[in-house]
Amino acid sequence: MVVAIAVAIGGMSGARAATAARVEEVQALFVLNLTRFVRWPAEAFAADDSALVIGVQPLDPVGVLLRRLAIGERSGERPIEIRDLNSPADIDGCHLVYFSKEQTSEMVRWIGPLRSRPVLTVSDADGFLRLGGHVQLYRQGLKVRLRVNPAGMEQAGLQPSSQLLRVAGAGGL
Repeated sequence: MVVAIAVAIGGMSGARAATAARVEEVQALFVLNLTRFVRWPAEAFAADDSALVIGVQPLDPVGVLLRRLAIGERSGERPIEIRDLNSPADIDGCHLVYFSKEQTSEMVRWIGPLRSRPVLTVSDADGFLRLGGHVQLYRQGLKVRLRVNPAGMEQAGLQPSSQLLRVAGAGGL
């Protein structure tokens, strides 16, 4: 099952760079807000007050925006922390990992071992859900949409909220 949510990017813009920047900002907000609609198992955290860690590639524009947007943010009672991923070993301790479509080669190599770990995987790459990813962001016109793979999430020990599933509505891969 795939769940779709749409968010309007905004009014038409003549500048492609401005539109791309706006899309990246919407994607970063989606990633940040996803932490509020997914439940991780208690054992995914070292302590009750441990941070929810989001892993990103250091120079990825969405990651750069996430770093700024996450300052002072919380997911429930947990502070949100952004971590740079320079190697697969850096994923240890992450609860969410964002892969941009430009990172397809790393993504394919890194995502396999994550399938059975409580790490929410998110990307804007085409076909991400078929690779075993959990959430795919995609553009449709001036909107950013979201597809969710609840079965993959459950395999990883993650629980999508009923609110996310109810608000989104269901579709097919």
